[in-house]
Amino acid sequence: MTTTELEPKTAFGFAGFSPDDLVDEPTLAGTLRVTTRTVRRMVVRGELPAPILLAGRRVWNIGRVRLWIDRLSEAAEAKVTERRHQEEAERRRLDEQNGLV
Repeated sequence: MTTTELEPKTAFGFAGFSPDDLVDEPTLAGTLRVTTRTVRRMVVRGELPAPILLAGRRVWNIGRVRLWIDRLSEAAEAKVTERRHQEEAERRRLDEQNGLV
């Protein structure tokens, strides 16, 4: 499959792509349901990996993009878990301070 044959496959996802597929900026943008400008901004913010310059075109390896997004998701989940632990510890501290335990 070449980048010119690729179309966005799902509403928001990569189900129709092989991890080895290379996609150009418009295809990635369509898959993510964002504009090409947003794709470029996401790269700058670290929300997407940097593209590969291939034959003068910016392309992304789908497997790498999926891995990148998975890692961001795992990091976000870890932050939520850590925040919950902090809130629980604070509640316990306040309960102990107020003689509720």
